[in-house]
Amino acid sequence: GIYRHVHLTSLSPLHVAQWGTYVASTVPHGNEGADDLANLNIQTTLDNNNASAANYEVVSEIYGPDGKLVTTIKTNGTASASSRSEANQQTTIEKPQLWSLESPQLYQLHTTILQDGVPVDSTTTTFGIRTIHFDADKGFFLNGKRVEIQGTAAHQDFPGVGIAVPDSLEPWRVEQLKKMGCNGWRTAHNPPNESVLDACD
Repeated sequence: GIYRHVHLTSLSPLHVAQWGTYVASTVPHGNEGADDLANLNIQTTLDNNNASAANYEVVSEIYGPDGKLVTTIKTNGTASASSRSEANQQTTIEKPQLWSLESPQLYQLHTTILQDGVPVDSTTTTFGIRTIHFDADKGFFLNGKRVEIQGTAAHQDFPGVGIAVPDSLEPWRVEQLKKMGCNGWRTAHNPPNESVLDACD
């Protein structure tokens, strides 16, 4: 049966592809302090279902954890008829607020697609900035700090509701796991619900 949200989405022929935004951040290893820079690479995948080529502009706005606009990047391009194309952008954020277990700071990428100067689609992507690396002798490091992963494996189902788990239960479940000392969640068998990922973020 249907046990997750179902959406009918009406789109312009020129639009951001499903799950078509990707943000990768890099902070120089060993320099996770407040005075550092974070380099962002933004990839936007566009679908053009028009029978002719379309001129577009990708406007990427980065908002900080406080909701204030940090920077705006604009890129022009042309999408061939009935095709998929990618727009790649780079920018730098000064003194980034890093995502950590104790302070999960999140940024937002607002993507707007303009065709011949007219907005035709927009999406919002949430992301965090942090560094991770593994050392064969010392283990896992988050933002330069050693972290022991205390994880659990949990299926998506929940007592009393089965697999049709209401969104509101996921933050509660994450809080209970944290109280138990968990800082990692291994999801089982199915791609996790978006509400699980949001709660973990």
